[in-house]
Amino acid sequence: MTGEAGLRKSGMVPLDGGGKIASDLACVGCDYNLRTCDPEGRCPECGIAVGRSAVGRYLCYFEPAWVQGLAWGMNRFAVAIVALAVTGLLGWATTLWPERGVPFWWIGLVFGVLPPVVIAFTLVGFFRATQPEPNRVASREGSGRLDARRASRVALIVGVAMILPAVVAGLISIFSRSFGAWSQIVLLVALMSWLAVPWCLLRHARDLALLVPRRWLARLTSLLSWGIVLTGAAWVWSFGWFDWYDLVVGPYDRVFPQTPNWHGLVGWTPGDPWSYHDDFREKVEYLFYGLGVGFGGALLGIVPLFLAYRNTLRREAAKAWATWASEPPTETPGH
Repeated sequence: MTGEAGLRKSGMVPLDGGGKIASDLACVGCDYNLRTCDPEGRCPECGIAVGRSAVGRYLCYFEPAWVQGLAWGMNRFAVAIVALAVTGLLGWATTLWPERGVPFWWIGLVFGVLPPVVIAFTLVGFFRATQPEPNRVASREGSGRLDARRASRVALIVGVAMILPAVVAGLISIFSRSFGAWSQIVLLVALMSWLAVPWCLLRHARDLALLVPRRWLARLTSLLSWGIVLTGAAWVWSFGWFDWYDLVVGPYDRVFPQTPNWHGLVGWTPGDPWSYHDDFREKVEYLFYGLGVGFGGALLGIVPLFLAYRNTLRREAAKAWATWASEPPTETPGH
């Protein structure tokens, strides 16, 4: 609720007969005394919405162009997730075709053109959805709710920095036909850093939902963020399930030289190489594929969620444009 109606309902700031603020009220942006100001107007000193100081931190009192930009970024990021999924499916389908049946232009399109275009589109949406508030009032209000926004960008920087080490570790492991501990650790750190990007972005989105407020949307966002983390982390670890065991089987046998035979239960005897028990290996592979499907489904859940954010943020931006932010202050009076 905005403007005079919002102030009257909140009961926080008294209004005079003309609907103006009837008590001393310091602006959160510049400490200007907002007495006699229009509750639907802007601070005559710094241009911050009066409702930001009188009612509280709600997106309808934030800079409307900024809120509208968040909606634009959420929309582009949701579209980019779909484009990434489609590109991945096209690449997988291409590998299934007979070698002579795949046109060269199609290979160049799927593996050379589409990935960088989609990634660039994703980055544009990401940075627009995590842009900082232009007037920087949040620091004066002492709120840390937008920290997730900064964490999202830090996670992205770390993820990009880990691309080259991960590629090098993967290539060395392929050519040497061995997956040592160091390459396992490098790839694990890279994958977990990439997993941190959607988690931080969703925490940022949840904080925005609390500023509407839409608590059901915030709870749904929090649930999806943990779903992505749990399924993604399990899937990442399952990539090197057998290789992780090979690294610890020696120390395990030295600590537990006498192990019970669990073959009848799970198809595996602790201490034996994985290849000795094909049925257990098959179970682990099913688990790997199941986790991959769960992780992919959780990521695709971002699409309808961010479309809901787009609509919500557009409505909040419209509220701001319709009230206090229609025009910037034309002059700056003294105190």
